[in-house]
Amino acid sequence: MATQNAINLSAQGVTYYNGAGVFSGVDASTAGFVMTSNGTGVAPSFQATSNANIPFTIVTGPAQAMTADNGYIANAVTPVAFTLPATSAVGQVLIVLGQGAAGWTLAQSAGQSIKFGNQTTTVGTGAINSVLGSDSIYLYCIVANTTWAVLPAIGNLDVV
Repeated sequence: MATQNAINLSAQGVTYYNGAGVFSGVDASTAGFVMTSNGTGVAPSFQATSNANIPFTIVTGPAQAMTADNGYIANAVTPVAFTLPATSAVGQVLIVLGQGAAGWTLAQSAGQSIKFGNQTTTVGTGAINSVLGSDSIYLYCIVANTTWAVLPAIGNLDVV
């Protein structure tokens, strides 16, 4: 008979069964953590993620330089021009949420690009533009300082 491992997720935490007749619990009360296990019956544990407790800034002006591991809410009368950070580490994140009707543009600097599904912005000069003011985007740095990937996005985005 095959050994089965089971995990029960709840608001109170996680209960797991290691296949040897032992049920145990792991506290899941801290937000911004992921559960990991090495798959050998060792108790799973929660590890901090790099994007726990991301601070957000409401942007009402025409432009905003971005800083990795930050979120931005675009709420201006003209599209907000966001610029990717010059320095970033693999795994860092950026979030742009659209609130105002004008939307936003996510521009990049020399040597930078953004991957969105099967599309990639033009290196150094490309951008991703919101079509609607409520469009939103979540980006992960996948190559330090230069390349970001979209996961997920909400709305219709224009990749140039």
